[in-house]
Amino acid sequence: MGSTRAIEKKIELDISGMSCAACALRIEKTIGKMEGIGSVHVNLASEKAHITLHDPTLKTDAILAAIRKIGYGAKVITNQDIRASRQQKEREYRADLREFLLSALFTLPLLLQMFFMIKQHDSTMPTWMSFALATPVQFYIGRRFYKGAYYALINRSANMDVLVALSSTVAYGYSFILWMQGHTELYFDSSATVITVIFLGKLLEKKAKLASSEAVSALARLEATTAHVVEEGREVDLPVSRLKPGDLVRIYPHEPAPSDGVVLAGSTMMDEQLLTGESLPVLKVPNDLIVGATINQGNPILVRITRTGEDTLLSQIMKMVESAQGSKAPVQRLADAISSIFVPVVLLISMMTFIFWMIARGFDSAWLPAVSVLVIACPCALGLATPTAIMVGTELGAKRGILVKGGEYLERLTQVDTIVFDKTGTLTAGQMIVSDVWPIRGITFKTLIKTAAAIEAKREHPIATAICQFAVQQGIELEQAQTMTLIPGTGIEGLFHGKKIYVGKPEPLMNRLDPQLVQQIHAYATQGKTTVLVTSEGLPMGILALTDTIKPDAYTTVQRLRDSHFQLALVTGDNAQSAQAVASSLQIEEIYAAISPAKKAAIISHLKESGHTVAMVGDGINDAPALAAADVGIALGTATDVALEAADLAIMSADTKRLLQAFELSELTMHKIRQNLFWALFYNLIGIPLAALGFLNPMVCGAAMALSSVTVVVNSLQLRREGRKLTS
Repeated sequence: MGSTRAIEKKIELDISGMSCAACALRIEKTIGKMEGIGSVHVNLASEKAHITLHDPTLKTDAILAAIRKIGYGAKVITNQDIRASRQQKEREYRADLREFLLSALFTLPLLLQMFFMIKQHDSTMPTWMSFALATPVQFYIGRRFYKGAYYALINRSANMDVLVALSSTVAYGYSFILWMQGHTELYFDSSATVITVIFLGKLLEKKAKLASSEAVSALARLEATTAHVVEEGREVDLPVSRLKPGDLVRIYPHEPAPSDGVVLAGSTMMDEQLLTGESLPVLKVPNDLIVGATINQGNPILVRITRTGEDTLLSQIMKMVESAQGSKAPVQRLADAISSIFVPVVLLISMMTFIFWMIARGFDSAWLPAVSVLVIACPCALGLATPTAIMVGTELGAKRGILVKGGEYLERLTQVDTIVFDKTGTLTAGQMIVSDVWPIRGITFKTLIKTAAAIEAKREHPIATAICQFAVQQGIELEQAQTMTLIPGTGIEGLFHGKKIYVGKPEPLMNRLDPQLVQQIHAYATQGKTTVLVTSEGLPMGILALTDTIKPDAYTTVQRLRDSHFQLALVTGDNAQSAQAVASSLQIEEIYAAISPAKKAAIISHLKESGHTVAMVGDGINDAPALAAADVGIALGTATDVALEAADLAIMSADTKRLLQAFELSELTMHKIRQNLFWALFYNLIGIPLAALGFLNPMVCGAAMALSSVTVVVNSLQLRREGRKLTS
């Protein structure tokens, strides 16, 4: 993961009409050749394309037209499309189910006739009836395969549709010729059964895909549709789509929050399970953040809306899950490489099979095994092996508040050998309290606290929150600074009552401070406390000392990771004494203290250059460069927007045990992918030779082909059951 990112435009497309991995590869190649395209990933399982544009001026219409030209449907996806997209897929599934029932109705008599012939050695059905039953199956039900084969061939490629269309047409055409010549031993049952059974497999596959994509749809269903907007003292119900930042809304018990906001009045318990995976509701009081779609479990509250539409946290989560489910893991490269040559190789094997049997036993014995080879070959299972497991794995994660940006990070997480932790808010509770106030002579206690709180008032940081809460507890009225400028890794500056105020680490100014003040700073540091210096126009006003506590769950988490032979390190902007106190308690030996954000990233880069695969775990703006520099950046708990953007994996709960779950989930998902790839390859390596040697007829081959794809998808869905074993 690079530390610098070029200005790019990303688009996500909904793709229709794909039948196998070769289709996805064809779309990737077609779009990849276009000028201005950075990267293209087409996911067969989710039927999505994720495209990065190096040229932001490239029109989306040109990309859509290129995809449609090669025979596939495509449209741009927005968050508003998610619910509609699933409903559309469900309608398509129901339409396909009706067609399958029609196909089965026509095919069943042909199958029954075949069984009667096996027992009685004589046809019980007139040949014209066999023709009449097989024809609508061949050309109406089978039209999808002909259409896919047509577009594949005119684009000089081949896919599963080519195999199905060719094999069924050979069986149907040969039967038609024999019928015209007066023969009664026909193979209309084979052609109809191949199409019906393969269609059944695609239908079951589509149903399983719908099940594996339930996570995003479940999130979409949680969104509120109506908001109780308070205008000039009266309440008006408006659609959520009409909300804008600054609106005041009332949220009643058992209702979802219509959008993101801040509590203005009232207190209640909010169910945030959809975000964090935690079943216990969370107390919300004035000035606390409310996330859209979380459920009010207590009292009515008044909320000021801060974010709406696609800017809300829920929309960002939905986008992240959708993106992850449509992504590719590096392990997919093997399947893609095989799929790109699979169909041409199968056609060659089928031709060689036909020639062999033609020479050995004549035409009548040659065409059946050749057709069987075409039918049993299945690139679909290979194409579905990785994406279906990633879809289910990311769904499992989302339900536990673990959001993964892509399959590559699930795979990379299994390769991590070194974990670097931030301290404040990651291993410690991040709920700091002011323990000591030390104003210099001439500065009152109240003035020092009031000044520091005014500068920190709008900052989202544990230290800022602690100082402001302490001011309120002391009965000091909070005021707003005129300006504020964040100094990453150091502190914050601002204008208050016309004077330039600094609130932050004392280290940059230590050489200017009075020896007595320096001695007091060192005294607090030896106690493991975090010291904050306050200056006015460069002159010290005093210092504040803050303490934090280690999270109870951090002891278990660090112990489990150490037992799993991970190399652990602690990196923090705090002083060495504070860092040492936490590291000693958790038995972390490698410590980097008083580190700036840039140096955090440099430490990560050094570890990588030393041959380690590094995960960085942090929660704040100061962690963003390190998160971006790591092989896997993990934003934990109440992560800021900047940290979420830089991270590859976001854990919405502050519970560090979720980190253990993330590692376990990655191992489970990769194990399932390896299982799927093994069975997909094993099936073809065994099935194709058996078909070529004449041991399997086309109908059995059709059933085996359908079963292989369904087996891969169902095996991926087993992750849901295995996911119950994750660390609780």
